[in-house]
Parts: sequence; structure tokens; C-alpha cells
Amino acid sequence: RRFGRSLHGEAVVSTQSTGAVIAMFSPLTSAGYIAVNNLFQGKPVSETLQKWRYDLPTIVLNGYKVWLPTHFFLLTVVPLRHRMFISNFVGVLWTGYLTYAANKAISPENLDKQATQDEGY
Repeated sequence: RRFGRSLHGEAVVSTQSTGAVIAMFSPLTSAGYIAVNNLFQGKPVSETLQKWRYDLPTIVLNGYKVWLPTHFFLLTVVPLRHRMFISNFVGVLWTGYLTYAANKAISPENLDKQATQDEGY
């Protein structure tokens, strides 16, 4: 058998439920990763809150761009015996990106923009 499931049956339901899980938990796991990373580095809570405010939306959107197509591809095209390997490979790449994004300094433009908005200009 070439495919673990057909496109017309269980794969569509699996893809939809996987997409719903990704949509719900991606913001939570990304925010948690940033918080734990900052905690281990001894950074203040205020810096974690700034990271959440300025960088978390981009990280979550990039997560959707990576994981939704990956899981659709895994559940519709990739044979069952190869799914774990491909998922883990993408996971390693994603972890590299997440580490980069969590440790990247908050850009001064974002801080300046927010300061202007907070002052009411």
C-alpha cells in the first residue's frame, strides 16, 4: 500500500483535527518556550513580556507556515513508516528557528513604534 490513508477519507479528518490542534497550541508552546528560555538565561520578566508582545505573533505565524503544510503532506502523501523521520527532521529545523527567534534581540524599531503609540501620537 502506498499511502497510510486516502485523501477522501480519514486523512481529511485527521488533517483538519491536526490543524485545529496546531492552531490552538502553537501560541501556548511558543510562548512557553520563550518564557523558559528567558528564565534559564536569568532575564527579567519584563523582557519576556516584550518578547511576547513583539516577537510571538511572528513566531506563531511562521509556525503555522511550517507545521500546517508539513502535517498535511505527512497525512496525505508520506507512507506511514516514513512519517516519524520526516516529522522529526522538520522538528529539528523548527527548533533551530525557534532558538534563533527566542534569542534574537528585540528590534529598536518595535520599541520606538510602541513608545510612540503609548504616548498617543
